[in-house]
Amino acid sequence: MRDMEFGQLFSVYVSPNKAKTQIRGFDEVRNAFRLEVAARPKDGKANQEIVKYFRKEHGINVSIIFGLTSKKKILKVNKH
Repeated sequence: MRDMEFGQLFSVYVSPNKAKTQIRGFDEVRNAFRLEVAARPKDGKANQEIVKYFRKEHGINVSIIFGLTSKKKILKVNKH
């Protein structure tokens, strides 16, 4: 996680269409958390699932600020 003047950022590498949404570790090469997502990458469903997952399972509100159509995404932690 990187602290920037406008908030904390972190990267995720997404594998969509999995059985369960969960973090599967950290990818040192990509410098990103590996995230399996239960939703399909169609019509923004996987992105919505990512935001919902972090809010529900980890109690943090995030926004996807880069990679809306990519497997590698940069997320920003928002203040409540």
